[in-house]
Amino acid sequence: SSREGGGALRVLDFGCGSGVLGAGLRQRCGDGMELTLLDADAVAVKAARKNVPGATVVLGDGLGALGEAPDAFDLIASNPPVHRGRPDDWRVLRDLIAGAADVLRLGGEMWLPAPGD
Repeated sequence: SSREGGGALRVLDFGCGSGVLGAGLRQRCGDGMELTLLDADAVAVKAARKNVPGATVVLGDGLGALGEAPDAFDLIASNPPVHRGRPDDWRVLRDLIAGAADVLRLGGEMWLPAPGD
């Protein structure tokens, strides 16, 4: 739950929904992790605030909602909403991939699900 060189692990759950992924990461990494949850849906953000107390929760469409945040995160974790198949869902994923380097620290990681067999 800490990063190399000291300090808390800073994690962004992008497209957090109700906060399930963020809650699991917090359980695995411990309370020392600084967790930010981001989603464009107000109902999801309300649920995430309730389900992941102590996390920073941001309502907004994409990484731009975080403001100026260069090198802010050690990890971006996301289960983006492409499963719904709407064209806008793919835009969200493309924008995440294109902008990730701007908010990840050098050596940071991004975790996305991969389809199984």
